[in-house]
Amino acid sequence: MAPDTIDTILSDVTDETTVEESLIVLFDGLDAQLKAATDPAKIAAVRARIAANKAAMVAAVLANTPATTTTAGSTTSSTTGPTVIPASVSVPNGLTVQLAVDDSTTGADITSTAVYASADPTTASVSTAGLVTGNKVGTTLLTVTDASGNTTKVPVVVS
Repeated sequence: MAPDTIDTILSDVTDETTVEESLIVLFDGLDAQLKAATDPAKIAAVRARIAANKAAMVAAVLANTPATTTTAGSTTSSTTGPTVIPASVSVPNGLTVQLAVDDSTTGADITSTAVYASADPTTASVSTAGLVTGNKVGTTLLTVTDASGNTTKVPVVVS
């Protein structure tokens, strides 16, 4: 079986797909290509570099991308979503990381009132208190929503 081309890997990416989701699809597709390679040492080295740097690369891209957040009833807004710390999560399988969430306008701690959702809870789940649990090796995105409906996406890598 021939490895997928970049076009095939990105075939599920649409105009509605966020930058973060596109990067995760790309990273996962590259990992699938590695499975078709034949040199075990090179495969292991590349996989280790991808695993170690995926969250940092996504966070770097996000840091250099203009903020586009979602407000209830519209697709984009001039407001920014809540500030989530850490901005990207790397968590070992079976362990947890606590998120802290601040209102981007007032700076107030809204961790306990924010709403959390995971795009793939089988990879990483998030409690109503913002506690992220790594459930299986992989990547996903969390969405953190404030009381005004503004959202922030948080990439998660479970190792």
